[in-house]
Amino acid sequence: MDTKTKLISAAEQLFDRHGFTATGMDKLTKAAGMSSRTLYKHAGSKTALITEVLKERHRRFQPLIEVNSVDALFDALEEWIRSESARGCLFCVLTARPAVTHRQSPAPC
Repeated sequence: MDTKTKLISAAEQLFDRHGFTATGMDKLTKAAGMSSRTLYKHAGSKTALITEVLKERHRRFQPLIEVNSVDALFDALEEWIRSESARGCLFCVLTARPAVTHRQSPAPC
């Protein structure tokens, strides 16, 4: 796994679990196993990093919902929830509750 992919993966997990505001750069460097210098070189800023995280999630999600029937759509959504997260839509969570430190229920979206 290359450095940027490793960073995006670690950031996605932390933002999903703790929220954007509660996830500091120190947590990100520790979770990604890299120095802060390397993190800033590849991410630029926390805002740029969340943008990359959301783009990556969209890249994985969009093909799943390009289906030909309602049944296939529900099957795809069920698979997404099983494989990705039952916590809800990361974009909605980040915009609706930016200071959440730990979510247990799905987002409203």
